[in-house]
Amino acid sequence: MMRKNNPVLHFCFRRGNSVPSLKLVFAVVSTFYIHFVYSAVIRETDPRPWFERGHHDQYTWSRELGDDYVVTERAYAPKGYSFVVMKSRDKDVLYHGYRRCTSYYDFSGKEPIVVVTVKGPKEKKPCLVTDTELTYKTAMADLVDRNGSTAATSLKPLKTLDGTIAPMDLQGEQELFKHNPGIRAACRGRRIIDTRHGGGTAFSDNNRVVKVLLLDVVVNVVQQKVPPKTSSWRSSGFFDL
Repeated sequence: MMRKNNPVLHFCFRRGNSVPSLKLVFAVVSTFYIHFVYSAVIRETDPRPWFERGHHDQYTWSRELGDDYVVTERAYAPKGYSFVVMKSRDKDVLYHGYRRCTSYYDFSGKEPIVVVTVKGPKEKKPCLVTDTELTYKTAMADLVDRNGSTAATSLKPLKTLDGTIAPMDLQGEQELFKHNPGIRAACRGRRIIDTRHGGGTAFSDNNRVVKVLLLDVVVNVVQQKVPPKTSSWRSSGFFDL
């Protein structure tokens, strides 16, 4: 009676036989096995970081920089994570004195942080870690409000990141990834500079300043110039962002 009224059991069992169909069992097990192996292979071979895989909400808007300059910016938020990736990669930002960059907002730790990477080779462009006043809720509300619209921005930088201080050691990196594991993929292959505890390096002839656009603020990034006649940036101790 139970088998007759249950469509699942009725499908899985042959009529007049209390033993499941071996062909059906083999087909179900094979399907799960193939799916598991395929997923594992995709995870191993997919070069994209975790936050670019799977489903995520995408947002696109235009930003006015003044003098009729309008650039396109994008952001996406992986579903199920307190994480936002914002890309200011429009080449037209270069014509107005800005640099192209990607900023990663991680709200999963004790305190929200932002990791900024200026476009360029990984071995020369470190991850700059800073804090933010945004929360995941306010960041998502801002993205929804901007999506498909044109947003104006202040041309005056509101924050300075000191990219001239020494990068974090291995122990410091492990501690950072412990509280904010989501940014590990963003900083893979890069030196990490924690600008939250910088010493406030003075402006000098050895430094230069570039501007980048983040989701919530325009910032100055202080960089050390690469000295001339240097064959290796690692041996020189200078970081060309």
